[in-house]
Parts: sequence; C-alpha cells; structure tokens
Amino acid sequence: DVIGSVSNTFTFKQLSLDFLFVFGIGGKVLDRGYAQIMHEGDYGTALHVDALKAWRNPGDITNVPRLENSDPNQVVQSSTRFLTDASYLALRNVNFSYRFTDKTSDLIGVDNLSLYVSAENLFLAAKRKGMNPQYGISGVQDGNDFNPGRVISLGVNVSF
Repeated sequence: DVIGSVSNTFTFKQLSLDFLFVFGIGGKVLDRGYAQIMHEGDYGTALHVDALKAWRNPGDITNVPRLENSDPNQVVQSSTRFLTDASYLALRNVNFSYRFTDKTSDLIGVDNLSLYVSAENLFLAAKRKGMNPQYGISGVQDGNDFNPGRVISLGVNVSF
C-alpha cells in the first residue's frame, strides 16, 4: 500500500552519521519460494519444516493439507495460502565518518582527510524469515531470488 524511505545525517564536530531506512506497509506478496518447498511430497525432495504440521487424522486442526506423493492437485503454488504480508523494514545504508581538522590535514600535506565505515543491507524485518518483499512491486517472488549481500567497507577519502 505504501513504500517509502527515511534518511538523515547527524554531525557533531568532525563526526558524521548517515543512514537510510526503507519500508513497505501493507499489501501481500505471493511467496513462491515457500510454496515450492511446501510441495505435494515428491520422493527424494526436501520439504519445509512446516510440512510437519500437515493434516494426518480426522480432527487435526492445521492450515497445511495432507501430503500425498505426486498429487499435483494437492498444492497449487498460486494459492492464496501462500500470500504473505508484504510489510517490511530494512536498514539499507549506514555511513559513519570522521573528518580530520584542517590543521591535521595541513600537517600531512593534503586539503581534506577523512576515514569512514560504511555498511549496506544490515537489517531486514519481514513477516516470513528468509523472504525479501522488496524485490518486485508485482507482488510475486520467483523463489530463487537472492537477498542482497551485506557489505561493510572501510575507507579513506583524501583531497589534494
């Protein structure tokens, strides 16, 4: 329903902290990755741990149907059963830096000198662990998508 971001920069003397949060509120995503591992129970293939909650006996209360090997009518991957809340909160970028004073920069013989630590993709909170609802605005994940890598960088900026 709503997609947005919040960013800010805080500075104190020579220190600076920047961050970028992105978020989505509302909507649904068809979690095909989850649907693919909640299949009908083919021999020799892995199942999600939720398959342990499958219906077995009359009176069982569960949202996971009975598992039958090779019954293609049992698990339909585009079923509403695999719709998941698409709300999320992600910390996309953080940058912490220290800018040396002009006196220190002059002493070294440079115009400006700063050190920084930067991090990307540090945090993602979503309804289902392992699912990243940020991928497509279409509301469908293929299930073989990879989450973006967490990257931490150290660096020096020098101006002559």
